Amino acid sequence: MIESEPAENEDENYLSVQKVLETIKTAWRNEKLSPEILPNKMEYVDCMLEQIKQMEDNIEKLRKDDIRIEIHRMEIERIRYVITSYLRIRTENAFLSADEMKYARDYLKSVDNHFNKYLNLLPPNLRTLEDKNKLIKPDLNSYVFLRAGKDVPNVYIKDMSENKEDEFVLDEGSQHILPYESIAESVKNGDVELM
Repeated sequence: MIESEPAENEDENYLSVQKVLETIKTAWRNEKLSPEILPNKMEYVDCMLEQIKQMEDNIEKLRKDDIRIEIHRMEIERIRYVITSYLRIRTENAFLSADEMKYARDYLKSVDNHFNKYLNLLPPNLRTLEDKNKLIKPDLNSYVFLRAGKDVPNVYIKDMSENKEDEFVLDEGSQHILPYESIAESVKNGDVELM
């Protein structure tokens, strides 16, 4: 549930409209920049859509020559743009177009034919290849640009040259370029924001 203005003693069950909108914007940017599909923020989207309905109802109550009408309509359109873009990105990440689906099926068939050709040369007990081993997974080691929203301790970054992990602390407000895998959980729980 959201309210238009934060209360003096804000209840934990209530969020300000601004906080909900900022959460959606952050989710939108993170979704655009993340190599994996992130948990959705539909509860925030639903809250914001309800707020838009309330704003539209309030606009209807104003006099037709009130200058605030255009300002509120522009704000509503700006909010709708962010929500629509966020939902579009989530949909694009989850679904393929007809051409992309055809390409994916053809590619999978080609990979199957390739593996089967060489698997048949192996002894019978080694001729199987599980489907999960053929999946293309997001590159979680790709580097991302981020800003820490708060102090984030225990960030581990693999040092491949020495085959070990180094531990770092990300200070609030600091900006970094790091492997996504090292901060994936911090992105999901909102401690860092991708840029």
